[in-house]
Amino acid sequence: MIDAAIVGLGRWGRTLVEAVQGASSRLRFTRAVVRRPGAHLDFAAKQGLAIAEDLATVLADPSIDAVVLATPIRCTAAKFSPPPQRASMFFAKSR
Repeated sequence: MIDAAIVGLGRWGRTLVEAVQGASSRLRFTRAVVRRPGAHLDFAAKQGLAIAEDLATVLADPSIDAVVLATPIRCTAAKFSPPPQRASMFFAKSR
């Protein structure tokens, strides 16, 4: 089982979490990184997510195997510049 964190719990982030939680035997979200935790507490509790306000905390957590970005593309490059030391591969997709 891959334990993942999701960055962003807006419309797209919530859609990704709802599609995976309880439906996949290979992936589950265990952490979420958000700017305003209070706005996401109910959703996080329902989905079994621990909330973090800081990406560095999640990247330093050895229990996290993957990080999924659900943020606007204008924010993506800034979050991972430079790429995290733990990353064996860094990939960002944009449209």
